[in-house]
Amino acid sequence: MRTGRADAWRIGVLLCLVAGAALAWTWRLTQHSSPDSLEAFLVHHGIAGAVVAVQPIAEAPRVRVIGQAVRGARPLTTSTRFPIASLSKPITASAVRTLVRLGELELDDVVFDVLPEESTWLDRRYEQITIRHLLQHVSGLDQTRGDPLFAGAAVTGCDNAIRATLSRPLENLPGSTMRYSNVGYCLLGRAIASATGKEYEDATRELLDLPPTMTLGPPADAAEGIAAPHDASWTGLGAAGGWFSDALGLLGVLSWDARDAAIPSPVTDQTRDWYYGLGWRVWPRGDHYALSHFGNLPGTFSMIRACPDGRAALILLNGTPTKAHEATAQLFSLLGDELRGNAPATLEDPCLR
Repeated sequence: MRTGRADAWRIGVLLCLVAGAALAWTWRLTQHSSPDSLEAFLVHHGIAGAVVAVQPIAEAPRVRVIGQAVRGARPLTTSTRFPIASLSKPITASAVRTLVRLGELELDDVVFDVLPEESTWLDRRYEQITIRHLLQHVSGLDQTRGDPLFAGAAVTGCDNAIRATLSRPLENLPGSTMRYSNVGYCLLGRAIASATGKEYEDATRELLDLPPTMTLGPPADAAEGIAAPHDASWTGLGAAGGWFSDALGLLGVLSWDARDAAIPSPVTDQTRDWYYGLGWRVWPRGDHYALSHFGNLPGTFSMIRACPDGRAALILLNGTPTKAHEATAQLFSLLGDELRGNAPATLEDPCLR
């Protein structure tokens, strides 16, 4: 009798272990499954809300709100303004390329010939850095000891970051290695100001005819509210990440810019599935390409996917995904779905493959 009870007990324990393992496996599959919609993405990453804007071909843009504002913020609307972080970089790059078309700058201009006042460095290789190198993140600027644009969670500002960077030797020979650099875009902001004789914000606004809903730093008068949280010190991110915008205003500027055939200009090192062109991340598709960029600051995340015919899908989140790299891969796919609508991916549309 005791043996029978012991066997039953063992069987019961074994069944519990099997059931527990099955539940754990199911949980793991749930956690690692990719969301199949933007709504599911927000739930998956614990984000309160977002504004989505889509520019189709030959149609009016569409914009909608998903979810809600974070606690203590005004309700999200289609006019809510967001800090767009590094989505500022395509804006800066567009202003630079406009100056190139106007003959005010050249892509292969040496940056410190344009900025002669910035000439205090120990590494003579700084004299080789060009406008093109900065646009494509192949300038060789040091990032190993941390991004000088930030001190922990605090923004040091472009001016301080440039001074700190110029006190360091270069990490790589300019043009040889792709390494993302915020300070490179701070220097591009300086180049825009130098070439135009105006402040970076004013010059960029005029060159690109930016809508009034786009401001460098938080707008002084935001009747529709600003997605929370945000920090006034983020203005110091300048040309690298300081712009604020609503979804439709930003979509209009970036979908227009995506048509520029100069963007996919290649770099020396193309060992990845993508590379940085003249201001955008470029995804080669044979003879075609797709474009994207994302921005990430505490409490906010933004991403755009665009095609060279001007189609674009943009999302502004009032929350930060727990895993940024996972989130960008998921959003790249989901924004492609937004552009595709109900039509399946086809070889005839390589941008959305």
